[in-house]
Amino acid sequence: MSPITSLDMYDRFVELIDQACDAKDIYRVPKAAESLGLKGGEEQRGMGQRWNFSFVDAHNQTVLVHARWWDQSQAFSIRPDMHVMSVELKGEATLIKHERRYED
Repeated sequence: MSPITSLDMYDRFVELIDQACDAKDIYRVPKAAESLGLKGGEEQRGMGQRWNFSFVDAHNQTVLVHARWWDQSQAFSIRPDMHVMSVELKGEATLIKHERRYED
């Protein structure tokens, strides 16, 4: 079995992000990143959460996986939380990027 490439990892997360968005379950993204052994994790934030993960393959291409949500409410204005998930494939520059978002 050949080692997984960054393009393979990117494709996995495109599908996973689409499923997580449809299910309105942002937590699928960090759970998958952790189970696949990507480096990174949760960053401490105030009124929300943020996760950043990375994977580098044998060809030095990188996949960056991000998930974050935050409370959009302001004084006298109750608003839904915003959830954003993205995956990027990078070499010398960003080659492709996929992002989905939803409010809940």
